[in-house]
Amino acid sequence: RIDYTGGGCPHILAEPQRTNLVTYSEDFSNASWAKTNSSITSNLVISPDGSLNGDKLVENTSNNYHYISHSFSIVSGSYYSFSIFLKKGERKWLKIDSSSGASWSCGANFDLENGVVGSIDMGSAKIESYGNDWYRCSIIGLANATTVVASDLILGIGDNNNSYQGDGTSGLYLYGGQVEQGSYPTSYIPTSGSSVTRNQDIFTRDGIGSLINSTEGVLYFEGSTLENGGGSHRIISLSDGTSNNLIYIRIDSTASRFRGFARGSGGSYTLITVNSIPQTDNNKIALVWDATNFRIWINGSERVTTTINNSPVGMNALNLVDTSGTADPFFGKVKQLQVYDTALTDEQ
Repeated sequence: RIDYTGGGCPHILAEPQRTNLVTYSEDFSNASWAKTNSSITSNLVISPDGSLNGDKLVENTSNNYHYISHSFSIVSGSYYSFSIFLKKGERKWLKIDSSSGASWSCGANFDLENGVVGSIDMGSAKIESYGNDWYRCSIIGLANATTVVASDLILGIGDNNNSYQGDGTSGLYLYGGQVEQGSYPTSYIPTSGSSVTRNQDIFTRDGIGSLINSTEGVLYFEGSTLENGGGSHRIISLSDGTSNNLIYIRIDSTASRFRGFARGSGGSYTLITVNSIPQTDNNKIALVWDATNFRIWINGSERVTTTINNSPVGMNALNLVDTSGTADPFFGKVKQLQVYDTALTDEQ
């Protein structure tokens, strides 16, 4: 789970459980990918994984739409994400679209030369550079019915110009198709004949009571979440394994909100709140506590200070989850996670 994407130093990547519903994620010649006025040439270019396994989507000579599609089942009321790695060829535009917008509301055009999202029909879309002219393109939309839909990959000659006279040789390159139930795409899960599930990541470190000074200290985190807000909180906690003695950073289910919590010996909680900071940005957060005060610093500035109600005692565990070890796990990128056994000075 050490991730090197994005450049710079690597980070821990913590993700929820997800299943890739695409059964042949790298073999676009397989019959699970239906071809319309198009064909696939297999293993033609070096893919993002460094192997010669990138395929090419090639148009035929008809004056029509040129595309491939993959069918999968959806459940009404759930979000689904479709993502794929794309590289320009003779064509630089591709549209990822739902075959039934009434059932799964999403669709967008992608410019693979300039690395930008073009017009969006429905839902949301994102494009990320993976080097060597490869981009991971994704669309996210809400399922409005429990049914089977298809996601279409449609060649284009401009933004939303997807019906045209093909020349029989032009196209672009594909790798790593993924459909997952969720409001954002996670890291790629390869498949070769069936869907594949990756388990949820949970990181814990216990038995470190000798390294934690419960009466004062700093819990420092640098990183980002996978979405801004969302359905649940995401917690980084110090505790004694219960909810009686704790210090924790809560990246809130409310977008752009961070909270700090302190509690000692089952007493009343001390709570501090900071708003208007995007959670998906790389943020540096420090909770500082001593016998008197509880403070939160974000990106080098002290944002809130308050009187601590009860100082914790006996903390001996560090978790990327709540104090029970089960609820509100942190999902995101962890660049640094540090615990200091003294309340550092403002300058420090």
